Amino acid sequence: MKKTKSTHFGYGRKPIAERSRAKFAKIILMSLAMGLSPWLVSCKDSNQTGDGPLIPQKEYSIGNAREWTEIEKEHAPTAKRSVHEGKPSVIVEVPLKNADQGHYIEKIGIMDMQGKELAVTTIKRERNPLTYAYFDIKLLPWSGKVKVFAKCNNHDLWVTEVRVSDLGV
Repeated sequence: MKKTKSTHFGYGRKPIAERSRAKFAKIILMSLAMGLSPWLVSCKDSNQTGDGPLIPQKEYSIGNAREWTEIEKEHAPTAKRSVHEGKPSVIVEVPLKNADQGHYIEKIGIMDMQGKELAVTTIKRERNPLTYAYFDIKLLPWSGKVKVFAKCNNHDLWVTEVRVSDLGV
């Protein structure tokens, strides 16, 4: 009687399905390694110039907008003293002209110079989203500077340094 090899369980060999999965996994891993290696090698710090992928900065501002120089004036927040509901306030505004559900400001707020949030408002994603927020003036420190900020869903975090004395504190 003649012995024949089975396609599934032949003389010490793994089933075809297992061998195929193992080959497929090797191919995938090799492809990933080869595809990611240029990205991993070319990464530089956030102030990079030249070729390679850009790493987002921690924060952007007028004069430090890097890849966003064309839109910096529409995203950099401004602050001024105001009155809201009869109380002294600070209004933080973002001059974003074409805000909509696909491009909007997610958060507006005030932080100290170390980056700690003193006050923040989360903006709802709507057809015509708000591009301003009011904050109680009592939340500000008595002196020094603060950063007003706006977080755009497409263009990261934008800040403007403001002297507290300019806000009437």
